[in-house]
Amino acid sequence: MKNIITLALRGILLALSFVSIGSMAQSTADIALNYTIKVGGAKLGTLAAKLSYDGAIYQSTSETKAEGLASILLGGDLFESCAFTFDGQKVVSDSYSSSKQGRGAYQNETNFDWENNKISFGPEDPTVFEVSTGYVVDNCNMAFAAALSKGQMSTEEPFYIVDAKTRRIRGYIINNISDESISTEIGDLNTVKIEMQREEVPDRTLTLWLAEDRQHVLVRMVEKRSSRTTTVEIESIDGIFVH
Repeated sequence: MKNIITLALRGILLALSFVSIGSMAQSTADIALNYTIKVGGAKLGTLAAKLSYDGAIYQSTSETKAEGLASILLGGDLFESCAFTFDGQKVVSDSYSSSKQGRGAYQNETNFDWENNKISFGPEDPTVFEVSTGYVVDNCNMAFAAALSKGQMSTEEPFYIVDAKTRRIRGYIINNISDESISTEIGDLNTVKIEMQREEVPDRTLTLWLAEDRQHVLVRMVEKRSSRTTTVEIESIDGIFVH
């Protein structure tokens, strides 16, 4: 049970990132998104993400709080923070950190060297990842980068997610983009549905729903593995993006 809960939260933190493509004015009000996390039909916890923009750079934070048995087993909440820019086509990560308080506490930083297309995770991990093609995002800039993208993804390039918690980078292939109407806690929504699968692991899929009626905010995400299905569902949106 502990392994399932731990892996589920890890998967959520991995998946809560999204590349930005397309044009959008570099202007936004502060915004906060609140989600419920479920494994199967059982509630695992909540995720709260916030964004601010000073006219030059976006600053975001997220907090994942486990509930009930999950809280006891994990021993603490998970925090992430990041800074990024939007060049009119893609989100570019500037800084990104992941930490946990309580039992098993850690603090992991990520180094982005975009001049040489290299990513590393500090002196404790000598591994250097080279990424020369595709879209690269981190866990922390998830829902806000999704809103910037408006679902305008390219299926011709790989999609990479940087995970500071596990100090890994995972690649995805975008299989399909379509429109779908769904029901959520904040009402019935018209969405852009984006379906992806892990590179070399086709039984692991990631599906995202962006609300066209709500500035393309990420309102649902489903990660499927052979052992479990994890769902992140919107609970509330405070503030709006200014297009």
